[in-house]
Amino acid sequence: MIVTKIEVQKHNKNKVSIFCDNEYLFSLNTETLLKNHISVGSNLTEKNIEDLTNEDNALKALESASSYVSKGIKSRKQVRDFLKKKEYNSTIINQVIIKLEEYNLIDDNAYINAFVHDHKQYGTLKLKQLLLEKGISKQKLDEYFNEFELDLNSLQSLKDKYLKNKENNYENIIKCKKYLLSHGFSYEQINKLEWGDYEDWS
Repeated sequence: MIVTKIEVQKHNKNKVSIFCDNEYLFSLNTETLLKNHISVGSNLTEKNIEDLTNEDNALKALESASSYVSKGIKSRKQVRDFLKKKEYNSTIINQVIIKLEEYNLIDDNAYINAFVHDHKQYGTLKLKQLLLEKGISKQKLDEYFNEFELDLNSLQSLKDKYLKNKENNYENIIKCKKYLLSHGFSYEQINKLEWGDYEDWS
């Protein structure tokens, strides 16, 4: 098939329509067109067109994913799910994930750090649960939290906020400890705080 006409699209100046034998055949991003040196007179096979279309789709997916992650830090799984919803195939999705990692636009370790920083009201157990739901691997979480040191000041602030304007008695202390447990803090972490005469849980 001989390319007989290349026309910039009216509603998207970054795309062109490719005509072969004076009939519209397919469209390409301008970048893909130039990269592959396609011009009037180029001879295209069906395999050429398939390869060009796949390359173009990969570029479109990368642009879409880049815009998505620019709105806020995302995990690999969130990007993967985003592209799946746009019906890109697994090959293109994997290519995009690799590119985004090369450009440091996605990094699960950075995502964990940001998530932990923004959720100081939760303890280690709750954080791990939430991050697993975000698609962070158990292995990566184990590696991170093995080195993680809880900010006791945050835990103390949560305790103080709960007990504010409450009577300092056994019942309220137990309720506070249960409240902290429900936020994913461990017995060991909770016991590091000062509880006065109410250190004992029983």
